[in-house]
Amino acid sequence: MVGAPFLAIEMLGSNVAGQQVPQVTTDWAAIADVVYMLGWMCSIYALLRAGAAGERKWANIILKTQLILLGIANIYNLWGATGIGTDSIYFQILDLSWPISNAFMLATGIAIIKADVLRGWQKYAALVVGFWLPVGMLVMMLFGRVNATLYFGVTYSILAWGALAIVAYKAHEPKVVYNRFGIPEIA
Repeated sequence: MVGAPFLAIEMLGSNVAGQQVPQVTTDWAAIADVVYMLGWMCSIYALLRAGAAGERKWANIILKTQLILLGIANIYNLWGATGIGTDSIYFQILDLSWPISNAFMLATGIAIIKADVLRGWQKYAALVVGFWLPVGMLVMMLFGRVNATLYFGVTYSILAWGALAIVAYKAHEPKVVYNRFGIPEIA
């Protein structure tokens, strides 16, 4: 949950009066991205451990792939934080891991929904995270790069990743079951 607002912090910090500020390679924004990505990785790992994608092998492969993509994106963040060699083609290629990891959350969300392990709104949280990129792109295409679209993206990210963190946290809460005598036991 701590990592959820850090994308918003990075987005707001790189925007002044609706104008995108040129990326500075060794600024705090890269560190904010690292914290944000670590929080996201922790949520996915917790969901994987809790069996949120069910017992099917392919669903667990999807969650593990999501973790790998997020790890690659965080290598990009760490590299950007150093400011060393950020003008190289390898750094630019690694930058693709961000949109790929965001888009892959759609597959992750679908796998969690299909598993039907989580209940209520919790089973849809990962899919809502997955829609952040396409919805954000659509809003930006419709309204342009203005403060309102920035604030929409910021609000969406805080709520979606915060909800994902809550789901991951709650997935590990001990389950109380009652034995045949009506005495609660932790499952």
